[in-house]
Amino acid sequence: MNDSLYKISITGKDSLKLINKMISIGIPCEDLSEKSAVYTFYSSYKDSKKIKALSEKYECECIFPDKKRIPEIFTDLFARSGLIFGLIISLVASYILSGMILNIKIDNDSVKIRNDILSVLNENGVGIGSYTRDIDLIKLERELKGKVSGISWAGISAQGSTLIIDTINNIPIPESNSKRLPSDVVAVCDCVVDKVQVYNGELNITVGSGVRAGEVIISGKREKEIKTGKDKKPKKITQYLRADGKVFGTYEKTLELEQSYQSFENIPTGKIEDLKLLDIFGLEIPMYLNKPTGYLSFKTDPVQLSLFGYDLPIGLTDVEYECYEERPVTYTEEEIMQMIERSINDYKKNFLSDIEIKDIKKDIKKSETGISAKITFTLYGEVGEQVDIFLKDQ
Repeated sequence: MNDSLYKISITGKDSLKLINKMISIGIPCEDLSEKSAVYTFYSSYKDSKKIKALSEKYECECIFPDKKRIPEIFTDLFARSGLIFGLIISLVASYILSGMILNIKIDNDSVKIRNDILSVLNENGVGIGSYTRDIDLIKLERELKGKVSGISWAGISAQGSTLIIDTINNIPIPESNSKRLPSDVVAVCDCVVDKVQVYNGELNITVGSGVRAGEVIISGKREKEIKTGKDKKPKKITQYLRADGKVFGTYEKTLELEQSYQSFENIPTGKIEDLKLLDIFGLEIPMYLNKPTGYLSFKTDPVQLSLFGYDLPIGLTDVEYECYEERPVTYTEEEIMQMIERSINDYKKNFLSDIEIKDIKKDIKKSETGISAKITFTLYGEVGEQVDIFLKDQ
């Protein structure tokens, strides 16, 4: 997946119709996945207006990134004058910024560890604007290993204007089951329970019964009678444990599709545009006057420039666009039915590959403008998940 794609989430009862429509008109939907009726994929930011318009049409909620990344803001801003501006900036930067740290890259997924590392760097006077020649890397590595909890090793290197900090995390001791929260095993969807394997806990339903999503199937709560006091009077107490087991059941999922007889689609012209971007401080400035109409299909890492033996925070990036034209397209009824079948197969491949499909029902409706289809899958698979029980302090 290339860096020009953005993560987008879509919810709504017609989400699949919307995604199918986007694919049919040539809007990329890469790494498509679904969780709890939220569909997530990566698409091009340049298609955001079309995606928003389609979202309103299909009454879906479409969640984009909060804002454009800085490189794309500058790409739009300097689409026509970027070459001249970039050359001026590069000459000034090569003279002033040689050996200066303009970026700090910390190879660690923990936000807390990254913040702790930045604090130690700050204590030692290291930050954006510092010069690498003034930093004692060995001393700084020792400081990080001694002051940052959660890491067992730290290595520091300078590549051009970037200070790179590699770390190895401590391996935590696995938490024993006895210290974990009590839990229930609940249904993840409306289903009929066909089979239950109880490893721990109390079975709360009968096999063969229907349950709603969120209903407790294996309970981590049980009542126990004990005898207390001198007279051994019976008393009921409530115990909590971590319920565990596997639950298998039959359930349904629905896919709704719609395709018009006439639509506008992006048709590849076969023309390829090879262009270059000037990368300055992580900002990508186009070295061309007009951006081609097409998909960014290929992009290299920036090739850093150097001057007098020093790496500069400036590089050249090669990009390749597959050009297309938006043209009206008319489909026959047979072609639309073939498209519907392809969409069904794609859905099975992306979302149902590890689930047993018991039955597929197709409800096809034709109108003057197009064809719609409601596909109902009857499925069999695991339908239970552990949900922690949070108890109030007594």
